[in-house]
Amino acid sequence: MLFLSSGKIVKDYRILQKYFEILDEMNIDKSSTLPSSEDIEFIERLIKEGKRSLLELLDALTLKFIPKINTEAAVRAYKEVLDIELHPNTAISHIAKDLAGWSLEIAEHLGIIRIDVSNLPPY
Repeated sequence: MLFLSSGKIVKDYRILQKYFEILDEMNIDKSSTLPSSEDIEFIERLIKEGKRSLLELLDALTLKFIPKINTEAAVRAYKEVLDIELHPNTAISHIAKDLAGWSLEIAEHLGIIRIDVSNLPPY
C-alpha cells in the first residue's frame, strides 16, 4: 500500500506501484509524479473556488497529473500487472486518475476533505 492511501477511491494500487517500479527501472525521477503538498494546496484552492463534488475534484486533479505521466511506464504497468495492452492515452489517463484519487485520499487523511463515494460513478 502506498503512503496515506485508504482505498476509498483507488481500490487497487497494484498498477501505481508497478508504474513507480518501472520508473525506477528506467532511472526516471518519480518525485514529480508523486502527490505533493502542491497538489494538496490545489485541492484546497478548488474547494475555495466552489468545487464541492468529489467528481469535480477528481477530474481537475486528473488533468493536472496527465502531463506528468511517462507514457512507456504507464503502458508497461498495465501490461505487466493486468496483461492488457492499453492505448497510450488510455494508460496515461488511468494512471493520472489513480494519482488524483490517491491525492484526494491523502487530503482526507489530513482533514481537508471528507470522501463520500456514494455519488462517484464506477471507477
